[in-house]
Amino acid sequence: ATTGSVPKCGKIPLPLKGACDCGAVTYTITEAPTVGYVCHCTNCQVGAGSAFSLSVWTNKDAFQFEGEVTSTARTAESGNELTSYFCKSCGTKVYTTRSGAPIVVVKPSAIEGHKTWFVPAAHLWMRSRMDWLPAPTEDYVIRCE
Repeated sequence: ATTGSVPKCGKIPLPLKGACDCGAVTYTITEAPTVGYVCHCTNCQVGAGSAFSLSVWTNKDAFQFEGEVTSTARTAESGNELTSYFCKSCGTKVYTTRSGAPIVVVKPSAIEGHKTWFVPAAHLWMRSRMDWLPAPTEDYVIRCE
């Protein structure tokens, strides 16, 4: 099991740089993300247009972005208020914040070089996992219902 930090399959090359699909919004992360996970909640399924969503949490103070964004707020299944920020040009979700939390949630696939270091530490909202998707069996994975 993990101790709450991102299991690393490689050194995290700081600073991390990411962007939306069209490149109009860019961001830099100056500290290693605190955790990476796979979320199976229905909100993430709809937002990702997929069976699950990959995410990493990073400290708000370590996240800087440039470009024009628009936002939407919603209450998640957990009861937390989430505000998601999207590129005004292409509509890509760039990041999400959670009320009262000092974190920013970003998609690792939008970060340059993510394949060299991103390994999820947990699978969340397993009760919403698609029936056809095999359950994770890796020893390091924390499974949360």
